[in-house]
Amino acid sequence: MTKIDFYFFYVSSYYFILLLSFFINFIIFYNLSKNKLEKLECFCLFLLNIFGFALGSKIFSLLDNHLSFSIKHFFNSGYVFTGGIVGSIILIFIYCKRYELNFSEIIKYFYIIYPNIYAFCKIGCFINNCCGGKFRIQIIEAIFMFILFLILLLNKNKNIIPVFFLFYGIIRFISDYYRNIRNIFILNLTSTQIICICFICIAIYLFIKKK
Repeated sequence: MTKIDFYFFYVSSYYFILLLSFFINFIIFYNLSKNKLEKLECFCLFLLNIFGFALGSKIFSLLDNHLSFSIKHFFNSGYVFTGGIVGSIILIFIYCKRYELNFSEIIKYFYIIYPNIYAFCKIGCFINNCCGGKFRIQIIEAIFMFILFLILLLNKNKNIIPVFFLFYGIIRFISDYYRNIRNIFILNLTSTQIICICFICIAIYLFIKKK
């Protein structure tokens, strides 16, 4: 694992990029939601988002690798970003219900930043030489996700949810075929691809519902 030397200590390049991503995207999230949420609520929701990502990505990594649910496997397994999104959404939903916040309004801000977080993660993967495949797939994914982030950010009042689900689902479903390592879950599909199919179906349903 590539490390960054800060003279007095070393930090994994991947985790450094990840922390940088969370810091930048918290600022974006705060500016998007500051008129709807108190500062403490913003902070708590974003922390839950991080915890949901960690938990969901680990659980789906266990499923991808067909590992039993144990403490050892949980901490030694990798991360499945799409599973992290599922974990994040679930915890944010629970928090909003508990404190009577408008979930459908708040979750839109997270749909905007999810692609940007993913883009940073893929840059970290490229530097760390992991999750590789054909055509430097990490960089290609990062570029497409950053474009999706900009589209959502610039059109934050228009169809955020179906646009996110549709394009994230398509990008991730296709990119998974170009990885060097594909951990098949079922029907020659990874757990990420199965979730992406669900995302695409949700997007189609939402688009039809709006007509």
